Amino acid sequence: MFLGKNFCTRTHTTNLLNGIRYTTRRKESHNICRIEKIKYINKIIEMAESDHRAHRSRQLYQKVNRMRKGYKERETFIINKNGELITTKMERTERWAKYFEQLFNGEDPEEIFDCIQ
Repeated sequence: MFLGKNFCTRTHTTNLLNGIRYTTRRKESHNICRIEKIKYINKIIEMAESDHRAHRSRQLYQKVNRMRKGYKERETFIINKNGELITTKMERTERWAKYFEQLFNGEDPEEIFDCIQ
């Protein structure tokens, strides 16, 4: 199949333009995130200063410690049927999928409660 002699140059040009658009949008989004982070930090500092002026030392130190320690991702662990800890995200996802599959495809309950009927 013959695509024509200009096909490669058009595709190449389109790819270059898309790459340039992607790069500029990525830079713009990075700058927006950076500016918003600065605004957020300044807001926290102002709140800490107002806590200091109002003699709310507990709130002041909570804000200071939160900013000093930074963000910590919460660790979640699941225990599998064998009693072993599952730590990776993929294994946890697979375990939850198996759990819900067993839950929804299980046998019907032997007892039927009066409130359901």
